[in-house]
Order: sequence, then C-alpha cells, then structure tokens
Amino acid sequence: MRSTSSGNRHNRIVMVPALALAAGLTLGSSAMAQNGTWLPTSGSHSFNEPGSWVGNLPPGTSGVAIFDNNFGGTANFTAGATIAQLSLRNTANAILFDLQGQALNIGTTGPGIQVSNAASQVNDITFTGGSVSVTSGNAFNIGVSGSHGNKLTFTGAGMQYNNTATGTGSNVGPAGSNNNTLSVLNNAHLSVLHNITVGSTTSTGNSVVVNNASLMFPGGSRGMVLQTGNSLTVTNSLMTAPSSTFHPNSNVTFNSGTMGFRNTTINTGSPFVVGDGGATKATLALVFSFSSALNLTANHGIHLNSNGRLVGSNTSGAIIGNVSGVAGAQIAPSVVTGATLAHQGNFGRMNITGNLNHTNINTILQLGDFPTTLANVVPPATFTPPADRLFVNGTFTHGGEITIDLTHYVPPEDQDYEVQLMGWTSLMGDPSQTMVTFIGGPGGSSVGGVGALSSSALPYEFRSDGLYVTAQVPEPAAISLLAFMGAGLLIRRRR
Repeated sequence: MRSTSSGNRHNRIVMVPALALAAGLTLGSSAMAQNGTWLPTSGSHSFNEPGSWVGNLPPGTSGVAIFDNNFGGTANFTAGATIAQLSLRNTANAILFDLQGQALNIGTTGPGIQVSNAASQVNDITFTGGSVSVTSGNAFNIGVSGSHGNKLTFTGAGMQYNNTATGTGSNVGPAGSNNNTLSVLNNAHLSVLHNITVGSTTSTGNSVVVNNASLMFPGGSRGMVLQTGNSLTVTNSLMTAPSSTFHPNSNVTFNSGTMGFRNTTINTGSPFVVGDGGATKATLALVFSFSSALNLTANHGIHLNSNGRLVGSNTSGAIIGNVSGVAGAQIAPSVVTGATLAHQGNFGRMNITGNLNHTNINTILQLGDFPTTLANVVPPATFTPPADRLFVNGTFTHGGEITIDLTHYVPPEDQDYEVQLMGWTSLMGDPSQTMVTFIGGPGGSSVGGVGALSSSALPYEFRSDGLYVTAQVPEPAAISLLAFMGAGLLIRRRR
C-alpha cells in the first residue's frame, strides 16, 4: 500500500505541470488567433500599444486588425508587428499608417489588406515610412460590391510593399465596386507576385496611378489586367508587368519612365501612345525571354511621342502592330531583362510584325568587335554579327534618321563582313529621305543611297530587303591616319 501511495503522489506531481502546460498552449493559441479592434477615433496612436485596442486586446499573430470606428488620424509603429490581415471598415475619414522604419508582416489565406468589407463602407488608407510584407494569399482587395471610391496609397522613399505569395490575384474594384484607386507615389515600391485586376465587367472608373515610384510583377507570367472603362497612369516610374492584358476601351496613359512587357496584349481601341512630349524619356521595353517566343501585341499600333522610345530584344518574339512616331522618337534594339529592365551589354534583335513608318524616328544601332575571319566562327553559317538589328515584317517607310554607333566597333583584320542591320518585306519612299549618321568614331554623317568608307562612315547600302553595312578591313593608309588622329577605335585589340 505504501508503495502504491508513493506512486500516486509521484503521478500527481508529474500531472500538475502537464496540465499546466496544456492549458498554457491553449491560451497561447487563443492569443495568437485573437482579433483586435481599433479604439481611438482621432489623433496619433501606436499600433503596438495594447491601449490602442478595445479591451487592451491587440490582434495576435494569427488575428485580424480591424478598423471600423471611422478613426481619422495616424496609426504609428514603434516596433514591428505580425498579423493575419488588416481589415479596413470605415465609412468616413482617412487613416495614415506611419511605419516609422518598422515592418508589418501579414500572413493570411485571404487578401493581406482588405479595403472595405461591406457596401456602406468607404476607406482612404495611406502607408508610408517602412515595409509591409504579405507572405501568403493575395496582396490586397480594394472595394467590395456596392462600396465605391476607396483609396489605397503607398508613398515616400523607403516605403516597400512586397507580396511573396502567388495567390489568385489582387483586385482594384471587383464586381460592383466603382471609382477605387491604387496609388504608388514618391519613390515607394510595390512588388506583387500575382495579377492585379483593375475593374471587372460590372465595375468601372477604377484606376492605378504610379508616379515617381515603381510597380513590379516578378516572374514572366504575371501582370495587370485592365478591364474596359478602367485606367492606368504611369509617370516618371518603373513598371514591369511581363504578362498583361489591356482590354478594349480601357485607358493607359504612359507619360514618362519605363514600362516593360512580354506576352502582353494592348487592345485599348486606339494606338498605344508612348510619352507625353515632355523632357523626361518614356521607354517601352520588350523584355527578353530566354525560353520562348513571347510577343508584345498592340492591336491598334504603337505611337512614339517626342520623348518616346521603343527598346528591347527577343530573337523569337516580336512587337506585333504598326509603329509610328513624331520628331524626337527613338527605336533602339537591345537586350533588356530582369525586374529592373537592366541592359545586358550585348547586342539585340528587335522584330516588328507590322508596318514601320520611320518618318521622324531615329533608330540607333550598335556595331561591335568583329572576329578576325569568318573561318574562326564554327559553323560559319550560324554567325551572329556583333550588332543591333531591326527587322520589319511589313512595310518600312523611309524618313527620319538611322544612327550607327561605333563606340564599341573594332573592325576585322583579315576579311570584310557585310551585315544586314535592318530588314523589311516591302519598302516605301526613297533612301534619300533617310539620314544615316555614324557616331562614336571620328564622327560625321551622310545622306541616303550608298555611303563611302571614310574617317566618318562605313560603307552602307539601302536595298529592297534592308539596310546593309560593311565592316571593312581598314586600308593601311587609313590605319596610319586614324592612329595619327588618336582614334585607336579602329585598331583591333588582341589578348
């Protein structure tokens, strides 16, 4: 009996901590899943202070932070925070989330930020001064059916919003929700790992505004779906949206900055205008794909304004649509890749399936370092010249200027190379209407027809199928003259 009693005491001693541990786990799980409801109605208050939440109960790491009392003011952060979702349910007033260099982490299976939750709600929400990361589910949802005029803004240098989950897509104005706005401003950065759909077949007046900021869709199969009656405006900003669709009668205003696409259809109902005619360049880039032929399709063409520039390269893919421009417009084939559309430093090939009205346009093509002899290239039939090239599967209309950049040009030593820099299936106009200029070497220009080798040009010729330039072995006298002039550009450097 005594030994049994001793065993019972031992069991009781062991069981008490076990029960306490189980209770602690239950309380901990409950606290993590606890929702929090914002208490203040105005002023500036700390998101991290328990006193800012009803019942001194802030949201747990698996809970929802709810703003539903028409708070108008600032929720500031004195430390980082982790929640499951931010749910904005006001019917009036504006809220500023001032992160003050801190990080807000959101992990959820629904939208990380839900702007309005019912038809009667309208919210004006701004984030600044830190980082927001959504690690699961969709990045945000702005509006619900019957709720109109909601605003979500990211602004200021250092403001980073990153969505690292593929999700099913974020929405600006889902079905039945009109006149909502997503804004990325003043050096803020927004990165989304799934599509953003702007509007729907039953919602219009929704807009995305990117001004002096960046909006990126990492990966090749994500981008923006702009529905009919909704708009996108990009000014002095970087936007990479590789796989996008702009539907009929949607409105895209590209004032300045850089926009990069591939596997994209622009079907707005009118030519896609690149640039506002201002001093800052507007660059439309065909983003290079290493794996497949991905096209940028402009059903109604591309029109380059005076500050507009068309760049990019895809050996198999193409820009599908007619291209035109006004004085000052530029075309520059080049290899552009990555989220920041970095130029890779090698030569590119741009294909245009459509007509190119070259009147007023300046096309810039680079020549590089040619091999000593074609015999060194194995097999010679696959030789790709070190040059930028532009091919038009349509009609090329003479006019404007072609600039051939010799900055990186080193001529062959043993034999000449004839290179087709431009190609077309049909031709309109006279070669005398197109100026050909050589830069980066000793300088100079000539107009139309067949150019002559000199200190300022290489031989070139307009033919029925394209523009041909000859990379020519320099004559000894020419080499001596150029060396005397200090132009070592044409003297091949061997290692």
